[in-house]
Amino acid sequence: MKIGIVGYGMVGKAQEYLAKELGHEVLVTDITFSSDIDKDVSECDIVFICTPERFIDEVISHHIENDKGLLVIKSTVPIGTTKELMEKYKIHICHNPEFLREASWKVDVLRPNFIVIGQCCDKHGTLLLDFYKSLNIDVSRFITDPTTSEIVKLTLNAYLSTLLMFWKSIKQLCDKFDVDADSVAEIIAEDNRVSYYGYQPITNKIGGRCLPKDLEHLVSAYNNIEPILFNAIKKVSDVHTI
Repeated sequence: MKIGIVGYGMVGKAQEYLAKELGHEVLVTDITFSSDIDKDVSECDIVFICTPERFIDEVISHHIENDKGLLVIKSTVPIGTTKELMEKYKIHICHNPEFLREASWKVDVLRPNFIVIGQCCDKHGTLLLDFYKSLNIDVSRFITDPTTSEIVKLTLNAYLSTLLMFWKSIKQLCDKFDVDADSVAEIIAEDNRVSYYGYQPITNKIGGRCLPKDLEHLVSAYNNIEPILFNAIKKVSDVHTI
């Protein structure tokens, strides 16, 4: 397949790396459509949008005037975004979220825990499955609608935020009593119900861009329903995130 990628940050680079490893031809353009890496993606079979959220509408507007391939949003977006954009532009768009860690994106993109395809229709869902067909690992592939796909991404990151903030709060308690928080965590982690991810970063500073941003998206999606748990997590996150 001929694959187009719009946006060349970490997500775009990871998708380019994956597509080439899977044997596809790849063309990359940036969000300004005028850089040294600009390529014409108008004849591509699939165009992955890997830009920051604020540029997605602009990319789609440009695409419908010039390009022919299926648009697929890789970027994390507020819930309902893909559906709204399909209705706005009267075109088919899929949502195919990424689940990458900045420090290990090359590993993560080739060995994902699972693949989620928020399809606009069966035809385009099948096209995306074909893109991943050469991925040489046994991994679950979930076909769903774009809104479910968007919620899956935000839910996962909210869960990870919950684990991180839980252990940061326990560390506060341990510090008060002059107890080694890592020792407490290591003992508790002997219970197989406890996630290693939960306690491993306990002494690390919490940074990164995705978790705080995605938690904001999730909280805002509740509208007139108060998300008591996630508001509490956000409050703790605001204290600990740097």
